[in-house]
Amino acid sequence: MIIIAEGISRVGKTTLCNKLSSKNIPIYKHNTNIINYQEMKDNIETEKMMCMIDVYRSIPSNIIFDRFHFSNAVYGILLRNYNKQNAFDNIKKIEQYLKSTGRVILIKVSPTDIKESSRQYGKDLKQFEDLMQELYNNSVLEKYECNYVSQDKLIERLKI
Repeated sequence: MIIIAEGISRVGKTTLCNKLSSKNIPIYKHNTNIINYQEMKDNIETEKMMCMIDVYRSIPSNIIFDRFHFSNAVYGILLRNYNKQNAFDNIKKIEQYLKSTGRVILIKVSPTDIKESSRQYGKDLKQFEDLMQELYNNSVLEKYECNYVSQDKLIERLKI
C-alpha cells in the first residue's frame, strides 16, 4: 500500500505522516538540501516519480510519501514556470501508474487557517491551495481530506 500526504506548506503533512509511521510504515520525504528547486523540470520530476513507483514495486512493504505528485505540479506551476496542461497530463500518467501497484491512498491535508499558513511560509498560499484542491477534486485515487485538527479521526477511519 502507498499512502501519499499532499497539501500546501505549513498545514501538517509531516505531522500526519509521523502519526501514520507509528503504525510501522516508513516515510519517504525528499531531501530539500540537495535539490535546487529552480532547476527542476516537470517531465524529469515525473520520470523520477515513475522510477520511485518501480522501486516500491520491488519492495514487499507499505510506504508513506510526504509530498509527491501534487506538490511537484502545484509548486512547479506557480514557482518554476511549469506548463499547467503538461503538469496536469503528467498527474494523470502518474496516477494511472500508481493505481497499477495496488491500494494507493491520497490524503490532502487542508489548512485550518490559510492566513496563518501563509504567514509562516512568508507568502500568500491561496493560489497554491486552490490549485491543490483542483488536483484533489480531479484525482482518480482513493482519496481523503483532513486538516491538522481532524487527522486522528481520519487515521481511525482508515484502519491502517
